[in-house]
Amino acid sequence: MHVKIENARIDLIRMNRKLDFFNNKISSEKLLLESDRNQLEKTRFAYLSDALKGYLIELDQAPSPLFYKIALLSLSSRQNTLSKRIAIEKSNEIRSINELSSWRMKKKRLLADRQKTIKKEARERSKMNSMRNELKHLLVMEKRLKKDDTRIERKKRHLLHLIQHLEAISSHYRTHFHAIKRLHLLPGSLKWPVRGEIVEGFGHFHDGVDIRVHPGEVIHSSGDGQVIFARHYTGYGQMVILDHGNHIYSLYGHLGRIAVKKGENISKGAVIGYAGGGGSHGKDTLFFGLTHGGNPVNPVPYLSR
Repeated sequence: MHVKIENARIDLIRMNRKLDFFNNKISSEKLLLESDRNQLEKTRFAYLSDALKGYLIELDQAPSPLFYKIALLSLSSRQNTLSKRIAIEKSNEIRSINELSSWRMKKKRLLADRQKTIKKEARERSKMNSMRNELKHLLVMEKRLKKDDTRIERKKRHLLHLIQHLEAISSHYRTHFHAIKRLHLLPGSLKWPVRGEIVEGFGHFHDGVDIRVHPGEVIHSSGDGQVIFARHYTGYGQMVILDHGNHIYSLYGHLGRIAVKKGENISKGAVIGYAGGGGSHGKDTLFFGLTHGGNPVNPVPYLSR
């Protein structure tokens, strides 16, 4: 694109030089034509003056009729010669006028070519500006794509890390799966997480039981399982959830402190935390819940006596 514009610019410079040459040539031809006209008038005037003088002299020196005739013939010959010369000068003038017209036509064509070149250069510049704008847009898109690639790569690394973490948990889970798999909801199959008075039992609006506890009292796992949740949860304070396999989960809420971590495999009766996180009825209680197949069940019948 730069080469095309540069070539168009060079062509335009050449045309301008040709136009200057033609303008100078036309001016020169005009001056020569004007000079020839002036010279012709001077020659014609001088020739007539000389002829008239000769005629008068001949009249003075030859008063006879014969001399009159000779003088008239001489004057007529001079007039014919002058007429021929005038005709030649007119022919030269016509030729100069034709050449001048030809130069003017060439100048007109050059001006037309110059306008075409200017328009062509303008189109090339417009195309170049369009290409520059498109290039800027592509550069912006490239930067955005690089940012997206960086973001995707970062998410990919996080995902791989999570997959590795889950694979480690899964491997650890499979190692202890034989212990979890044997857990079934049978009467007396679960251990009490803590011994105490049940201040609120299982009901339609209560998916577990609230057991009265003392601050700092140890809370135990009701069975073998894996910790799948161990942090604060709205409405239950510090809470731990254990997966016992066979779609059985036990929940321990209102803990004062958690003693296990997510992904950890623990055995029945292991310490999972300590009481002291508040509870219902303005007293320290432990919320103990049990779900089977995604549905809350009353845990009391399955607790050991």
